[in-house]
Amino acid sequence: MKHFFCLLRLFFLFCIFFLKAENTITVINILYSTKGDFKLKKTAYFLVALIIISAMSITSLASEHDLRTVSTLDADTLREYMHPESRHLAEDVVRICAEQQISAEFIAAVMRWERRPDLHNWFGWTGNNGRLMSFSSDLECLERIIPIIKKNYLTADGKYFNGYTVDAVSIFYNNSDFWRDTISAEVTRILKNSTPEPPPSYIILPCTLPLTIDPTL
Repeated sequence: MKHFFCLLRLFFLFCIFFLKAENTITVINILYSTKGDFKLKKTAYFLVALIIISAMSITSLASEHDLRTVSTLDADTLREYMHPESRHLAEDVVRICAEQQISAEFIAAVMRWERRPDLHNWFGWTGNNGRLMSFSSDLECLERIIPIIKKNYLTADGKYFNGYTVDAVSIFYNNSDFWRDTISAEVTRILKNSTPEPPPSYIILPCTLPLTIDPTL
């Protein structure tokens, strides 16, 4: 039994490397707190397994999402998932993203975390001097920056092209695990909650029982 738990611990520690930072800390705390207690240790390993499974599945949808996929959401639906400060831009986001062939879910997620409404800068966009740029209006920012994101990050010969997923774009857009995980989680939230579940399917089996008629009826 001792060797079994040693192997199991090595397996979980290996999986930890694939988790986000906050989940890694949670896992370490759980394992450390059960040191020397066999009964608690069994429960702890079960909890750790749940954390690993959930953490790996949370961003799986976004990690496979092609950011060139045009959203099927209308403005009213997308607005529900946007930050309150940017909801008035939902119609323009949907329209421009459709024109540029870029995921509106991704753009909405970036706008949520990079917004600077006071500068009309919704993407944390900086100039050549490294300072945040200021735009004359919200619409100017969208019409200028969304095409640049598509050209530079999501076009094969783009200046910062690394692939078509959030993970790929994050390398040159922000290059931090926090940004990648945050945007991935937000894109996944929008995709999962806004996609209707398919109706249940039923299989009608033929009746093989003999048909009898009650003569008393």
